[in-house]
Amino acid sequence: MTYQLQGVLSEHTPQEHDIIEQQEQTKSTRGQGPIILCLDTSGSMQGEPEQIAKALVIEALRIAFEEQRRCYLYSFSGPEQILEHELDLTTGGLGRLLQFLQQSFHGGTDVTQPLIQALRKQQQQQWRQADILLISDGRFPPQPQLLQQLRQAKSVQGLRLHGVILGNWQGRALSELCDPVHRFSDWSFA
Repeated sequence: MTYQLQGVLSEHTPQEHDIIEQQEQTKSTRGQGPIILCLDTSGSMQGEPEQIAKALVIEALRIAFEEQRRCYLYSFSGPEQILEHELDLTTGGLGRLLQFLQQSFHGGTDVTQPLIQALRKQQQQQWRQADILLISDGRFPPQPQLLQQLRQAKSVQGLRLHGVILGNWQGRALSELCDPVHRFSDWSFA
């Protein structure tokens, strides 16, 4: 058996692997900065929603570690109720995170202070290009001043503020703050 090839293709026709490689390069330049998490531990999050939110924090850390991204966490509830922790998977890092996640406030919800602190953190050299992820049930009033600060950061710095809303609450305030908003409602919440 023989195979004979006639003619030569003079132009390069992109093949599937070329297109996939180009898409991977585009992905790698976008969204590879650090991750700053804002975790709502208010009273309305108590129970299953808070457990799911904390599982999302662990998953975000896993992704950050896999992609070699830094990761920082603000756990919050009412005014002046904010705890912060830099996440890492070095020796003892996971244990420290699990110990940190055992803490909750179960008070009211003030989303302004943790987001302002996250914006300040993003101003630091090693945290520039950070994506912010807000995990909440969305049970808080909209904050006009905060909205204005976030809009400015989005337009000037290219801030990417993602939201995860837990439960069946409408969460209009969260939708006003974050773009995109991911809804977790597979399980029913009380």
